[in-house]
Amino acid sequence: MTGLSGASTVDVLGVAGIVVAAWATLPQLVRTVRRRSVAGVSVAALANAAVSQVAWTTYSLWLHDGWLLGASAVGLPGALGTAWVAWRASRRRADLVLPLVWAGSLALAATGEVLGAWHLLAFVVGGSITWLVLPSAVEVWRSRDVDGVAAGTWWLLVVEAVVAVAYGRVTSTTAPVVFGLVEATGAAVVLLRLGLATRALRRPGPRHRGAGAAPPPSPVPMPPGPRRAPDLVARAGVEGQRPADVLGVHVEPGVLDAVGGEPPHRLGEQRLPEPASAP
Repeated sequence: MTGLSGASTVDVLGVAGIVVAAWATLPQLVRTVRRRSVAGVSVAALANAAVSQVAWTTYSLWLHDGWLLGASAVGLPGALGTAWVAWRASRRRADLVLPLVWAGSLALAATGEVLGAWHLLAFVVGGSITWLVLPSAVEVWRSRDVDGVAAGTWWLLVVEAVVAVAYGRVTSTTAPVVFGLVEATGAAVVLLRLGLATRALRRPGPRHRGAGAAPPPSPVPMPPGPRRAPDLVARAGVEGQRPADVLGVHVEPGVLDAVGGEPPHRLGEQRLPEPASAP
């Protein structure tokens, strides 16, 4: 099947796959670098995606499929870079366990395919996207904070899924069809969670919900703490009162002198000389 310009449908889908693959991981990479946060992000899933990208590149070479090879090779640097940046932000060694298990599963499937023991490699490689979308969906739904997840990456994965299914149908290749169906389902689950989080952030607070909303709780009054005598003296100087008036108690003459304050006379008044004592 060819288009108006003479290009076949396979060529059009192949070019579309390469373009989408080149940009798919960029939103997540940029968001992680800028915010240095992986809140709501499954680092293990991103590492799985990097392993899957290596598997797809190798599998495309084995199939001698130039378009699949191009899409896989173009997306490989972004997948590796995103996984590395995310792991540097988390530093959790437990996030490396699942990618190692996934790499071992791919090696086992490839070995059986080469030896002729079984022919499951197409389904294993095609379902490789499960190792990205499943951990990502679990992490994003169990996390209260999903600020580290880039919705742009998941929208691009939806586009990639459509292209993959179409390419697999046109070329009668099983792996891209399986890949696209799983990818579209997982991306929809993740985007649903992100949509709910965005809606919750836009929800108005109680003071914007109308007159019938409950008033905010009153602050709990705290008992006054101890005051130092110099602070009270400073306040008396501002208000033009005696320190004794500020305290609200009677202070004997000479008490404030002992703590560094003024004697209890009116500020601004002339101090009368002390009467001479009788001889």
